[in-house]
Amino acid sequence: MDNAIVVWYDTAQAVYDEYMAQLERAAGESFDGVTLGGEDADGHAVELTPADMVHGIAAQGRWGFCDGQRIHAWIADHVDDAQAVQFLAHELAHLRKADAPPIAAEEEAWAELVGSIAREAFTLVRARHTPPLAVRCGDCDGCMVGRPCTYPPHAAPQPEPA
Repeated sequence: MDNAIVVWYDTAQAVYDEYMAQLERAAGESFDGVTLGGEDADGHAVELTPADMVHGIAAQGRWGFCDGQRIHAWIADHVDDAQAVQFLAHELAHLRKADAPPIAAEEEAWAELVGSIAREAFTLVRARHTPPLAVRCGDCDGCMVGRPCTYPPHAAPQPEPA
């Protein structure tokens, strides 16, 4: 599925394949079997095979990249709205960052900060519409829009009639 700003993918493998295809087109060579170097969340150097990359993408439930014009994204069904907002805000930060190199460490840190701020803001907005003491499962329609839980096994107990 495609719209003006986001190209959506159905699987972690599909979005990874498009990422690699774009890298290969830009470099004019194939990267089949090549490991990818980078840093983990703690700044340690890592080498990942393509299978490692796809496994990691699938494990986090969301992943994408910005090609300078659009965001290419995959989000698993189980990912909650706050995580989805953080992820998309992160990618939008890359897309909207003017005159930055495409793979700069500073840009990555900035985009992650924007994503974290968006997630926190989303959480605050949802909390504003949630009555205090409401029991919430987090998965039902009520919870998804910041209202009391409507899923019967998780709904707040009703007081016994007097």
